[in-house]
Amino acid sequence: MVPMFAAVAAYGLLQAQGWFAGVRRCYAMLVAALPALCAVALLVCRHGWQKHGDWPDVSLPLLMGVLLVLQVAALIAWRQVARLVWLSLIALLAQWLLLVAVVEPAKDLQFDTRQFVGQVETLRAATPGPLVFVDLGRDTWAVRYMMNLDHDEQPVFIGSDQLERLEALPRPAWVIVARKDAQLLKGTPLEHLAPRYEGRLNDGPLRVFLLNLRSR
Repeated sequence: MVPMFAAVAAYGLLQAQGWFAGVRRCYAMLVAALPALCAVALLVCRHGWQKHGDWPDVSLPLLMGVLLVLQVAALIAWRQVARLVWLSLIALLAQWLLLVAVVEPAKDLQFDTRQFVGQVETLRAATPGPLVFVDLGRDTWAVRYMMNLDHDEQPVFIGSDQLERLEALPRPAWVIVARKDAQLLKGTPLEHLAPRYEGRLNDGPLRVFLLNLRSR
């Protein structure tokens, strides 16, 4: 059904008359400018993703160069007889390039879980100790963490109303707390500790603390 409707819509644009001709002109202008719009979107997204460490390993000059070539091709196609078809194809290529080269890899990095778990497990290998989740759900954060382990783990879960349990933990212990819950640490052994690692697990900013014998 979708290809049929797409064909009907395309035929309507190609055979546009009356007020629909205005729609066709607007569409043609939009797709003609799409490579340039993709370049602008690329710069805006790069600023945000790079700030959070989610920018993929791609060459920005190369991508901008390809989009520039597509924009020049769109300007050339504007003068062709079947310009709507060519402009649509060029716009499709620009969108595909942005999606495959940047958006999907960036989203994979944004919602990655392996890097965070790998960093924490490296720290735990150097200083063995139990894993403690503070006010983090068993069925969400723990599952995301545990699915990246190649061994069984029995983490300790401490709720926001059980913070006194931090005093009784066997030490050393590795305590994971959401960055937004920093106020929970007031009055606990973690209050004046600097995190050993800060990262994101499935786009959730977390802090990792080492609670050792000197943390009183």
